[in-house]
Amino acid sequence: MKIRLIYVLTLALSLWTASASAANVTASMLVTQAGGLSWDEDLSGLMTQLQDGTNYGNPDMYYAVSAINNSSLTQTYTFTIGSAITPTVSGANTVYTEFSGSLTGRRGVSKSIDAVFSSGIQRVELSADNGLTFVNAGVDLGQGTTSTGASSIFGLYSAINSNGPTGQTWNYMRLVSTFTLTGNSAVALTGYASVTPVPEVDEAAMLLMGLAMLASVARYRRTKLDT
Repeated sequence: MKIRLIYVLTLALSLWTASASAANVTASMLVTQAGGLSWDEDLSGLMTQLQDGTNYGNPDMYYAVSAINNSSLTQTYTFTIGSAITPTVSGANTVYTEFSGSLTGRRGVSKSIDAVFSSGIQRVELSADNGLTFVNAGVDLGQGTTSTGASSIFGLYSAINSNGPTGQTWNYMRLVSTFTLTGNSAVALTGYASVTPVPEVDEAAMLLMGLAMLASVARYRRTKLDT
């Protein structure tokens, strides 16, 4: 898992940019400044990766995004990335997530990124109504950092919930990262999340039975060859 996270972090620091949507994935970033002023950030040029990770064989996605605070005030950011779950997931499931980041700014000047919520910066949520309402998947993670250097890498956090939320058929998932960022600094964040169905008992039993039958056939063939 750590290799995958380092790979995504490398993408976050590259110069290759993409739009704020890919396949069935959408993203947005809300910025709030002291005094109540807020706006939706233009993500063009800030997104370096936004993708369904279907190559991993289960509903998952990952992202790399930058937040740049050019003001002298601390700002609050809420970054959201969402995607349809295909195929849908019902019954027992496992939720897994990863998170990391890199804080940059002027050397010798204190800069920091902090979680707004005590549970962490990044949260995974599941929906059974195509993104209208959400349930927390129970894998909140990611604390911030303070640095006076020009650049500071933090995180490589991971969390797993082997008893993911059940009782509904999940057809949409999203990652929500909420944090504060001091003025005249920037942060690059990467995240990953997956929802993996746990095989039903009957399915697992049938799989074991099939493997046993294949082993019996192989033994029978070896016996025939020996005689």
